Amino acid sequence: KTAKTAAITHVSIKKIFGYKNIEWSLDQDTNILIGKNGCGKSTLLKLIYACINNDVDTLEFYKSPYIELTVSKTYDNGEAQESKITPSQSLANMNVVLVNTFDIQYDKHNDDVIDLDNQLMQLVAKFGEYQRSLTQIVNKKVGVQKIERDELFKNISTATTPEDLSRLQQLSIEIKNATDEINKPLLAFKNLIDNYFSGTNKSLIIDNEDAPLLIKIENKPEALKVTQLSSGEKQLLIIFLTVILQKAKPFILLMDEPETSLHVEWQSTFIDKIKELNSAIQIIIATHNPLIALNREHGEIGT
Repeated sequence: KTAKTAAITHVSIKKIFGYKNIEWSLDQDTNILIGKNGCGKSTLLKLIYACINNDVDTLEFYKSPYIELTVSKTYDNGEAQESKITPSQSLANMNVVLVNTFDIQYDKHNDDVIDLDNQLMQLVAKFGEYQRSLTQIVNKKVGVQKIERDELFKNISTATTPEDLSRLQQLSIEIKNATDEINKPLLAFKNLIDNYFSGTNKSLIIDNEDAPLLIKIENKPEALKVTQLSSGEKQLLIIFLTVILQKAKPFILLMDEPETSLHVEWQSTFIDKIKELNSAIQIIIATHNPLIALNREHGEIGT
């Protein structure tokens, strides 16, 4: 069975640092935890993530609290299933991603510091792999048509009949329609980011042979690398690259203070834009900025 949606519906954590307890019932769509700095919002996200991934180091740092997550999955046939997760007993194929763009992280496996640029470049590399996989799907679907089209183009100046021209037009339409349909997620991603970047006359280049992702500035011949963007633009790209790379599969997105460096106008819209890219996503945000909660339902906000 393939899950259509997956969501954490309740979090129970006891004895964080040996004394603090948390109970939190969550919406299956969007959840925004608002509180002052130092009240434990980031800790909650880290412990949720550590529980699902059985991250022993993080759990031990917080004195090995007892954690139980209630997870609800729905399937294409309408069946719903509820399960419990603890650090020692997780679920197979539980897809959860933690986005933390304001914190410099340490990758203990590769003995490396992961800053904003490192996070971004890792995602851009995966985005390139995703683009190549879509190209392979296109070639598999209309590869024969491409070969026939290219042969017709090659001979177009010689003995081309009206039937050949009609066939060439038909093939071109078939190839374009198939390519556009398969690349629809990429185009949606590009249009979304272009809209955010339009205020500074920037747009994405996603079809360059030398790099998976470059930045075009209006009336300037040379493209920018993504590492040349502002911190807010990098952060926005990190969030939306994370979403697009899930390929519309159900997953849980944990975000710790995503508003850091984001333009004020972006803060009130980016949650809805995330849902446009992937409707099968549960969003769990920790923030101290009430602008994130604008236009949200009352049940989506916790304190």
